[in-house]
Amino acid sequence: MTHRLFDTLEYHRAHSEISTDAYVTARRVELGKGISKKRKIYLDTRFWILLRDVTLNRDDSADLRKLLETLREGVSSGALICPICETTFFEIFKQSDPRTRRATVVLVDELSTGVTLDNHWERAGTEISYLLNIVTGRTNLHDLDHLVWNKLSFVLGVMHPTNTPFDENDERRVQKAFFDNMWCCPLLEIEERLGGRSTLTMDLDGIAQRLNEANAAHVHECRSFEKVYREELMGGIENSIQAAVKEMEKWFQKETGTEQCFEPSFAKKTENMLLSIFSHAIKHNDFRRMPVRLTLVRCAMLVFAGTRSAS
Repeated sequence: MTHRLFDTLEYHRAHSEISTDAYVTARRVELGKGISKKRKIYLDTRFWILLRDVTLNRDDSADLRKLLETLREGVSSGALICPICETTFFEIFKQSDPRTRRATVVLVDELSTGVTLDNHWERAGTEISYLLNIVTGRTNLHDLDHLVWNKLSFVLGVMHPTNTPFDENDERRVQKAFFDNMWCCPLLEIEERLGGRSTLTMDLDGIAQRLNEANAAHVHECRSFEKVYREELMGGIENSIQAAVKEMEKWFQKETGTEQCFEPSFAKKTENMLLSIFSHAIKHNDFRRMPVRLTLVRCAMLVFAGTRSAS
């Protein structure tokens, strides 16, 4: 790992003009384009474990062996990959037996070819940003399908070293070198470093229980499919609205060329405006006016910038 880090540092010393964000985006778009024509086969944790048991000769099912052989042939020929996501990652690292956990990780490295979907919040932010750019007339956008993929080491999000003792230019070089180092890191290497010390948890059972309880509490309100569909859709939007405001804040910073953040009160007003826009569009099945309304939100942000500058 150390050799990889120093090798890439030399490269970034010669290309220090490229920002960290631009470099990360370029690598991810390159990845997205590279796998765009490959079929994506999504395996849940149960199938990862079943196929792992085949590799350990713990299961001699002919059907499972045929499935594993077919997947391996598809991956080897470049026809398909089996990417994971953060929930699968959490489930794998919950395995307490080091031998079986490691065997699962090795199989994931092989069949995923090191590719994962972005975690839920990253995808939500990307998709919201893409929507905002489209409805307000932005062009020359990257294909959305090229922006939602990452490498296994970044399954929980991309992070960079910050507040280092280096100056701005050197810190940027270190960030890009660190990114390259992790980009090439197989999941097995992460597992070996974490071993049984992993404290990664995701209370999936608790989440399922809370969802079931909420469904039971509101089942009497489900009078039509249309009503349930609208409310489920609106619930998903409400769950992601803070990510939407964060994307608009980034958008605002690009428009104004500053790093100015929204004040809490303005962020809350922006949340309410966005919820109102989406609620109206869903209720009346009228998405034609969304560009105008979102442009008004954009104008409100710029007015906010002028007000802050004058104060």
